Amino acid sequence: GANPYGEPLSIANCGTGFLEWEIVEDCPWLQAVPTSGRLTGHVAKVAIKPEIAGLMHGQHSALIKVTSPDATNSPRPVMVVLNVNAELNVPRDYPTIQAAIDAAMPGDVVLLEDGVYTGPGNREITFRGKNLTVRSRSGPAKCIVDCELKGRGFHFRQGEGPDAVLEGLTIRNGYVPASWPQLSRGGGIVCEASSPTIRRNVITGNRGSGICCQR
Repeated sequence: GANPYGEPLSIANCGTGFLEWEIVEDCPWLQAVPTSGRLTGHVAKVAIKPEIAGLMHGQHSALIKVTSPDATNSPRPVMVVLNVNAELNVPRDYPTIQAAIDAAMPGDVVLLEDGVYTGPGNREITFRGKNLTVRSRSGPAKCIVDCELKGRGFHFRQGEGPDAVLEGLTIRNGYVPASWPQLSRGGGIVCEASSPTIRRNVITGNRGSGICCQR
């Protein structure tokens, strides 16, 4: 996609007189604007701008240094971390929903094509604590997770927050035994110490309950 906006880096002169500063970096996907300046008793704002063209999906890091011949703490290192997000397609790119989630990074989108998803990897699905989006291409009428009464649909249990999104699926035939504790009986979805965003889904025909939430 498009390059993200630059993140601001603040450089402050905490002493008296002038502060001559310069930014030193050697990273092909990173640009600092401006790269040098002269400060009195105020703050300079530097834009740290990434160029994501040609970068692989994943996390990238670079170290830049703010230097000044007169500063007592020069050079001052600043770590820049860039996450290049992607859209992971099931089943084109990954054979199961869980396989795509396992390969995804926070901020990615796992896109499900139309169809009925069954079998291992398409039930007892967990986001693994990642704040990402799992959604269908065409809505719940055409994208169905069928647990076949062999387990539950989704289990949020690693502190996922509102940026973990489950959208546009039908989840059916989830199953948990009646002998399990009541707080664990969500056949469709269980949210355990997690608070994901669950929207525009159809949850039907599940044994135990549709959604079970517990702290």
